[in-house]
Amino acid sequence: MALIFCRHGQTNFNLEDRFQGIADSPLTDKGIAQAERINKFIKENYKVEKFLISPAGRVRETYEIVSKDIKATLVVVPELREVCYGEWEGVAKKNINQNLLDEREKNRFSYKHPGSYSYISGESYKDLYERVSPFLKKIENEVQDICIIAHNGVLLSVIKYFKNLSDEETNKIRVGNDEVILVEKVGVDYKITVNTI
Repeated sequence: MALIFCRHGQTNFNLEDRFQGIADSPLTDKGIAQAERINKFIKENYKVEKFLISPAGRVRETYEIVSKDIKATLVVVPELREVCYGEWEGVAKKNINQNLLDEREKNRFSYKHPGSYSYISGESYKDLYERVSPFLKKIENEVQDICIIAHNGVLLSVIKYFKNLSDEETNKIRVGNDEVILVEKVGVDYKITVNTI
């Protein structure tokens, strides 16, 4: 059994250094190439029988590439959506008050983003972790290879959950668009590896 966690490929908003949680933008050429490499990696190493994905358009676009020539079930999982950055959604980081960004950086995991976006209140990564944890508990004992495609915040939650990290340790984690987190069960323990594809 392997749980293969992927982040969506690089998007226009990633390239422009904009906050992108609920807001969405398409993959760049680099993002498409990243997804193509993940497809190759999966086909060469695993027999994926199910894809679980976030409802975001950028994730769906990534899935269409990652799943090419792989016969597997698709399930869209609402709990896998990215954290809501509130009023910062779609805003370039250079246009946000530096003091607020500094405050966020000090306690990145627990920082609740201000305001709301599309009637959804700003969240913290801790809020997202509480949403994602029951999903992780549900799939941790799967017996088949599953590929989960989601977001930075979800992958932070995956690392925290399976490595049993503190909030402070989780603050330091960054996940690239080209990184794949593998969770494999070895006896009663889990082996977690982060691979750059």
